[in-house]
Amino acid sequence: MPATVSVSSVELDSNSCSSRRGFRINVSTERSRPGLVVSVLEALEDLGLDVLDADVSCADDTAFRFQALGGSGQQGKQQQHQGGSVDEQMVQQAVLQAISKCMDDDDE
Repeated sequence: MPATVSVSSVELDSNSCSSRRGFRINVSTERSRPGLVVSVLEALEDLGLDVLDADVSCADDTAFRFQALGGSGQQGKQQQHQGGSVDEQMVQQAVLQAISKCMDDDDE
């Protein structure tokens, strides 16, 4: 089950004096499974990201597509103040792990 996850940094609130960074997240898989959307959203939440906008499409066991715009929520802001920051690689790895776990759980 090849899953494709691409993550890119984007600037949020570009018209305000204190711009925030966020992520554009694109996910696609050849198969869908019950709970896949929830798994991906939980992975983003665990990183402290709030989903600001999302578009999801899936049907039965066919292709799954998820596109979202995420920004740092309270947990993410606290993590940044403590010296840690979320980057594209961390988001990509967390989403891939969530997909893998959901697919593995469903196969058992």
